[in-house]
Amino acid sequence: MNTVKLYPEYGDIFFIDKDGNKRFVGQDATTKFVNSIDAVGVVYDVNGRTFSVVAGVNDKIFPISIACDYEITSIPTESGDYEVTLNGAVVGNFTYTNTK
Repeated sequence: MNTVKLYPEYGDIFFIDKDGNKRFVGQDATTKFVNSIDAVGVVYDVNGRTFSVVAGVNDKIFPISIACDYEITSIPTESGDYEVTLNGAVVGNFTYTNTK
């Protein structure tokens, strides 16, 4: 338990260590350990050393399908291009089309 890894696996918790390095810990991590780290989210896709993360909650571990629901904070009312933010930083954009 609480084994810190350099490379992610599907379902790992992604966090930033005290030196600012990207690190990962498996879902078998203890709640106490997860609460002590700067958790960013859950890894949902791994392709070699490239990975994708969905935002999480620092004191909870969710199955991937549930964690993905927490990324969406509101549904836009109008079609358009919107920024994607993670921990207060813009990490990309998406285009939303309102079909109503």
